[in-house]
Amino acid sequence: MAPSASATPQAAAAPKIPPTGWLPVDRAAWKAQVDAYNALKIDPVPAGVGNLPEFRADCQYSHRRPDDPIVFPGLPGASHMHSFVGNKAVDADTVAGDLMKFTATSCKPVQDHSAYWVPTLYDNGTGKPVETTGFRVYYRSLMKNPAGQMPMPNGLRMISGDAKKKQPTPRGARGQFYCAFYGPGDLDGIARSTNGNWPICGGDATLHYMMQFPDCWDGKHLDSPNHKDHVSYGSGRPARAATR
Repeated sequence: MAPSASATPQAAAAPKIPPTGWLPVDRAAWKAQVDAYNALKIDPVPAGVGNLPEFRADCQYSHRRPDDPIVFPGLPGASHMHSFVGNKAVDADTVAGDLMKFTATSCKPVQDHSAYWVPTLYDNGTGKPVETTGFRVYYRSLMKNPAGQMPMPNGLRMISGDAKKKQPTPRGARGQFYCAFYGPGDLDGIARSTNGNWPICGGDATLHYMMQFPDCWDGKHLDSPNHKDHVSYGSGRPARAATR
């Protein structure tokens, strides 16, 4: 049945733009999350494992968009190109609650509904994007004694790195490219220039990028105006702020 001549199209739903600036954590929701965490049964630590507790997610490339739902929420196309891994539904309008509704992911374990994105890498010769063949995310405590560590609050947002940085990253610096060959002996070799600033790939080595996110949270805010001031890098010593 055709619509009448007086019918008007229904207005499109407004995008779910997350609030910006200092975003306070919902204290009741945070308490419920902590209570559930503290109620979990602790499995005995198997023999021969690493010295610090951790879990990891192994992910593949999902999609590419000129979007950044943290820095430019609700503004599709406002960002430089990003390559997304993890949650497959992420775009400029995505908010934290969407990650639990649209749970398709490129990560294993599939229980990790998190979204991760990095600036797209381009081949300087062809101008074509070069997407990752693997993306590994580690969640681990940097404390020598992780007793009393807390989970990250649901909805925590943060960024790491500097999009305008043009200085080299010395060996061991946060946020560095390097080349490595992973063989039967796990890490068989890392190749960098003599001064340690630049990766040199050859043979079976592949290009890697390592980024470390802040591991301390202020316990009060899920986000801050620059998306960094509510978190910080820990010293490895106990502190008043909750850490992951």
